[in-house]
Amino acid sequence: LEIKDKTLHSIMKKYYITYKNNYLDNNYSKNFLDIYFNNSEYNAADRLNYNASTYTYGYVVNMPYENSENKAFVGIISNYLKEFMSVSNIEIKIIKYESISELKKALISKEIDFALCNFDVKSFDDTFILTNKAVDFEYVVLSKNHYNIRNITSLKKYKATVVNDSYIDNILKEKGIETIGYKNTDELMRNINEDSIIVIDKSMYKYYYNEKLKNYELLFEGKNEGYPFIVNDKNKIFASLFSTYISIKNYKDINYLYNTNMRSTYISNNLITLLLGITL
Repeated sequence: LEIKDKTLHSIMKKYYITYKNNYLDNNYSKNFLDIYFNNSEYNAADRLNYNASTYTYGYVVNMPYENSENKAFVGIISNYLKEFMSVSNIEIKIIKYESISELKKALISKEIDFALCNFDVKSFDDTFILTNKAVDFEYVVLSKNHYNIRNITSLKKYKATVVNDSYIDNILKEKGIETIGYKNTDELMRNINEDSIIVIDKSMYKYYYNEKLKNYELLFEGKNEGYPFIVNDKNKIFASLFSTYISIKNYKDINYLYNTNMRSTYISNNLITLLLGITL
């Protein structure tokens, strides 16, 4: 899979930087569609119909990135979607899946249009595209026992607790490391115990630190390429528009706007509690 429209992304990024440097961020948001359609291959007729459909986003419980509270979609990804809907005038419906395996099947069957791609994409064909990286990817190894873990391959002696079918799970299995997989982050957190060696996203560690993980020792941490979104390319304007939007965003600007009321003293004692009104 590949990132398309790189030239268009570059043009949009230059406009964004110009607006931002002149303290005109709000003007950029208001003019986003004009700038996009004036510099893309699409014509006036395309612009009239680009938002005729409601698009569907799929997710698995994966905090601090994705979850629902009181029928509202919350987490870091909700901040991306909230702003994208605002600047694009596109409606988005959210569907929850119990596991990454189910989410991938929904993408392949075209039941949903896009999702955060925190998993391997070998099973996807060229009817899908990847956006620029939307989320940083750092991981940690945790345990209540003081194991000598100097790198990922040091885990070959042990079984690692992970979210099943996640990118982390895939990396470990490719290195010959046995894993104990759970369907999503909630199920993983309910099942960790005194003997667990946990390998999870670093942002997840920070998020759950106070309630679940403060008694676990951080044995090792590392990083890899970030997570993009994966988008069904059947509606090329939507795929291009969303991919372009992601290309101009800076993850550091939104990564602590969790849109949830759960506290984590590792990060802050006063997390923002704005809930995103997307129908579930």
